Amino acid sequence: MESLQTNRCADFIKVQATNGTGLWHDFEKWTNGHTFFFKAGLSGDNFNFEYDIPEQRLTVPPTDAGSFIGENRKGKLPI
Repeated sequence: MESLQTNRCADFIKVQATNGTGLWHDFEKWTNGHTFFFKAGLSGDNFNFEYDIPEQRLTVPPTDAGSFIGENRKGKLPI
């Protein structure tokens, strides 16, 4: 957690809207030793995401999945 909060993690996660608009990100909590929840959004419209670091799996509730593009250090991520 300290690595994520101080930008010293070997990976990163970024989410943007499909139209290319960058989003504000806010760390929420770890769910286990390698998966964490965060929120991303604009103007108070925040969406819940989960990222599994070893699996490089980004998830969001199914109703929102087509609205976002995820990216990590290796490139674009399927949601």
